[in-house]
Amino acid sequence: MPRTGWTVEELKSKALDAAERVIRNSGFERSKLTDVARELGISHAALYKHFDSKEALLDAVTARWLARIDHQLTDVAKHASSAPERIREWFLALYRCKREKILVDPELFRAFDTSSFKGSPAALAHLHFMQNQLTDLIQQGVHAGSLKTEHPDQVAALLFEATMAYHHPRLVLEQLETDREPALNQLLDVLLSAYAPEAPVDTDFNF
Repeated sequence: MPRTGWTVEELKSKALDAAERVIRNSGFERSKLTDVARELGISHAALYKHFDSKEALLDAVTARWLARIDHQLTDVAKHASSAPERIREWFLALYRCKREKILVDPELFRAFDTSSFKGSPAALAHLHFMQNQLTDLIQQGVHAGSLKTEHPDQVAALLFEATMAYHHPRLVLEQLETDREPALNQLLDVLLSAYAPEAPVDTDFNF
């Protein structure tokens, strides 16, 4: 146990809280490990044992934020509504999460954007999680008869790509002043109707 009296996990959690405060107050570019250590009231060396660089701490902050998004998406996926309705709410929740983060925490968004741009493990794991969860929702719709496709994984990739402007952080940032939720709803109307049971035929995609 560290000399602070905290367990290792408590220290890491408090370090992430402190890192978020420092980034908000000082800006992402000017934030340093020494600032976070000072905020915690511990030595730089004590913090360095758990995060050996600013990038490592940034990745951990990013991982925690993405885990919160994953949790929200999982809550949506568990709703009792039909699969098409859950898929719609899933994309709307994803859009709201990204837009809210940029509006409320612009400096933390910059930290996340830098981390994801570098292909951090947390960002890659988040993408993998979302693709798997969306595929599972489509499979559930096929089994329930509310969606029609022989290729749930390919349809998931298509839906994710087609809605990119509504969940890719940089693209959301470009349209930040506009609430694009109505437009996303309209796009989802078109996309989901293509896989309704009465739709003519499923398309064979090659990604």
